[in-house]
Amino acid sequence: MATEYLTEVTSEVVVLDAYNIPSEPDIVQYTYTKTVKCDDETKAQMDRRFIHSVEKLRGKRVAVIGCGTLGNEIVKNLAMSGVQEITVVDMDRFEAYNLPRSTLVRADDIGRPKAEAVARRAAELSPFPIVVKGVYCDVSRLGYGFFEGFDTVISPGDSWSMRSFVSRAARLMGVPHISCGTSHLNVMNGIMTGVVTVEPPGCDACYECLAPGNISDQEAKLSCTNHPQEVQPQVIPFSSVIAGFASQCVIHMLGGGFPYTRSGPSDRAWSYAINEMGFGDVEVAMRILMSSPDRGCGFHKALRKCHGSGITRINASRTDSVRTMWRRLSDALGVDTQFDMDFVTDRLYYLAFPEGDTRSNDRTPPVMSMMLDDRDDEEMDAFVFSRLPPDHVYFIRDACDMDDRCWQVRITFE
Repeated sequence: MATEYLTEVTSEVVVLDAYNIPSEPDIVQYTYTKTVKCDDETKAQMDRRFIHSVEKLRGKRVAVIGCGTLGNEIVKNLAMSGVQEITVVDMDRFEAYNLPRSTLVRADDIGRPKAEAVARRAAELSPFPIVVKGVYCDVSRLGYGFFEGFDTVISPGDSWSMRSFVSRAARLMGVPHISCGTSHLNVMNGIMTGVVTVEPPGCDACYECLAPGNISDQEAKLSCTNHPQEVQPQVIPFSSVIAGFASQCVIHMLGGGFPYTRSGPSDRAWSYAINEMGFGDVEVAMRILMSSPDRGCGFHKALRKCHGSGITRINASRTDSVRTMWRRLSDALGVDTQFDMDFVTDRLYYLAFPEGDTRSNDRTPPVMSMMLDDRDDEEMDAFVFSRLPPDHVYFIRDACDMDDRCWQVRITFE
């Protein structure tokens, strides 16, 4: 019996005006939409090639932050598994050295934004109807509010601070977060190792609990190009293993269950360490239960200072004066005091400032902090307002409180 299977991919390129700020490049979104026309028999044959139900993935939205080696594999896996909408965010362009370790890249993609090339190729590759969006920018410019509405977020990026930024965003927006990465361990005779961390919404421990303390030494990007030539952590066979495991965790999360537990959904975070091979007493795969937050975790330290447990939301305008913003905060919080937006004490929050070189250790805020009170306008503060992400959550401190009382405030610019 002849089967019918017809497809078409259409594309759209738009500049996201809501995210543009003075003196910074435009944020561009590339959208590739694939439509599929096929008979019922063909559709049934395609749908039953999975352990999971493809129908459960209808309408699901996944954000993939970073599309290097692992990101390529993850986007490919999700597109081939029936996820209906994928958004890819990346700030880099493809180079020739990406070709041997990026499954979705071709020679004609060299020089293109990674987000564009991966989104286009994934839409072409998927056998199902799909929408793949590629957002070309530094993810910190989007703000935490960008992540609201996704069903799962996965961050296979190459910097600890970026994955922590995404972890905080997902946690504050109530979205499951999965992070993954690979590395080369000289302490274990140079074997490859990978880590996949799963954070269900509301879990106690978080990604930052894995590496508590001062994060300033952990902000450098760990791209393959920063390793010696004889040490390359991204090798396709092993990277495919880590990406496949992480992708399966996403599928399980989208289906409503917690990955690889017999008891079903869990409110605890789990970290999976997967090694290239056994080494002495080291297992090939280990599962680590993150049962409680680390006392040194920067995120939980900030949360402990917060007054109340919720997030206060205010709407603002780019043209607001200092006095107007102060009044909005005072009315929303019910407190008449001076507010301090400190972009240095909480380093991950000031990553929202797209200032400086793309390497996060070179990024500095335009001002160290900003005081909000009932005073006349200042030109510098107006400049800061113009550069804030359109929808973000900040720790705003009571400048008159010796205990550094804070609030979580979500500022959305209209």
